[in-house]
Amino acid sequence: MTVERSVAKLEAQQEAMASDIHEMKSALTSIADTLRNLAGIEQRQVNLTDAITRAHQRIDEIQALIKEEVKGHEKRIQSIELKQAKDQWIERAAMAVLMGAIGFWIKGGF
Repeated sequence: MTVERSVAKLEAQQEAMASDIHEMKSALTSIADTLRNLAGIEQRQVNLTDAITRAHQRIDEIQALIKEEVKGHEKRIQSIELKQAKDQWIERAAMAVLMGAIGFWIKGGF
């Protein structure tokens, strides 16, 4: 009977070990699935980081263009204001000459 008990004990241990190995196999499969999911998430994070970097670079480029346009706009406004001031002085001088000529003509100078 001792041999039969030993064999029964060994069979019980073998079944327990088989059950433990099956659980370990299930756990390793779960870990592998989790690692695949993690790799996918990591790849998406890398893609998002690249997209954000490109967006920031584009925003910086647009910001530089806007700054240059603002500088050009200020120069154009100054140019327009100077032209208007020059035109106003030319108009005033022409009116003064015209009024002087009309006054001279009215007094009978021509």
